[in-house]
Amino acid sequence: MIHGFIKKRVLKRVSLDDAECLEVLKMEKGKAKAAAMKNFMNKVLRTAVEDLTKELKKIIYKQCDNLVDKIQGRLDDIEYSSADILKNYEEISALKESGEVGLETKKAKIMSDISICDFAILMVAEL
Repeated sequence: MIHGFIKKRVLKRVSLDDAECLEVLKMEKGKAKAAAMKNFMNKVLRTAVEDLTKELKKIIYKQCDNLVDKIQGRLDDIEYSSADILKNYEEISALKESGEVGLETKKAKIMSDISICDFAILMVAEL
């Protein structure tokens, strides 16, 4: 989730605790005070937006890094699975060429592995 707030940044500056704000408020009424107040508010808003933008960029970059890590992990899984499938295919092809007995033995081993995996999945699902 990406979020940010500009209100808290503005409120820090628009208060009696801020020296620049207090200085503008102490000015005599008139065009100079209105101009100073407008300049002060523009400066405060610009700074608040810039700060919020920096914070949001950091969050977005972090999210992108997390996404890249997840995608890379999934690609690694796919690569590993593909290599394993290719290895099994090559073994079966070699067994097929050597004769039916070796092929049937390999099929039985694969079916046994699948049964063990199915059993493990059922056990985990019950937890």
